[in-house]
Amino acid sequence: MKKLISSELTLTFKIFFPTVFGGPLIYLTIIFVDFQYYELVIVTSSLLGTVIIIFYSALLRLKSVSMDDQNFYISNHFRHIIVPITDLDKVTHSWLWNIQPVTMHFNKKTEFGTSIKFMPEIDLTPIWKAPPIVKKLKSLISQNSFQDQQN
Repeated sequence: MKKLISSELTLTFKIFFPTVFGGPLIYLTIIFVDFQYYELVIVTSSLLGTVIIIFYSALLRLKSVSMDDQNFYISNHFRHIIVPITDLDKVTHSWLWNIQPVTMHFNKKTEFGTSIKFMPEIDLTPIWKAPPIVKKLKSLISQNSFQDQQN
């Protein structure tokens, strides 16, 4: 049975935050161009570029991830792929962002590349500690490597 291991808020974060922060900057840039406040156009355009870079690197690349005993089911909400659990090579997470994105690195290239990021379920784990799903995925890696050594 498939179990969602990424947050149910992933799609909300991908759409809501870029719209809330990027939308007003686009609006202000258009207003400043109309009123010929070119100095402010440069400022708002620079802010808009910074916001786009930050949101692209942090939020827009997030995937929705589910898993069962055999596979990971990964989606960017347009395409859905299935990756065998045995292809998982390494798991890392970043404590620099509040959402603590988890990166899954694969030993084979997938349609989304050799690594994907997802936002784990929100819990009360301190920000300096890895979310529980990271420990679970790392234990899967060690189980797979142990089984490979047995074969």
